[in-house]
Amino acid sequence: MKEVVTGSSQQELETIIEYNFGTDAFDIAISGDEFEGKGKPDPSSYIAALQRLEIPSSQALIVENAPLGVQAANNAKIQCIVILNSSPLLPVDFEGIIKNENIFTDIKMASGMLKNWCGSHEIK
Repeated sequence: MKEVVTGSSQQELETIIEYNFGTDAFDIAISGDEFEGKGKPDPSSYIAALQRLEIPSSQALIVENAPLGVQAANNAKIQCIVILNSSPLLPVDFEGIIKNENIFTDIKMASGMLKNWCGSHEIK
């Protein structure tokens, strides 16, 4: 299953998904509108995603690009990595909230780790 959890509005989420991926790209799409007043680092959106997917947190991996998202993952007790891509943030911006080996400068750098993780965490 593929899901996306964002603090963005439902309208913005739908526009981004349709433009970049197509309307059927994700099985679950959770927007910030569902958790008004409970934005990241509140873990509510990630916990709701796990419940909708009916999987334990040990079977999930969150890919983040912002410190508040990492804190939300930590608060939900879900493994997380950071992919910076074109972000102006630096690894030092995540100091104390995630291990340096879980921070990647771009998707290519993370691809091996993601393939290994996906291969060892098949949902049964």
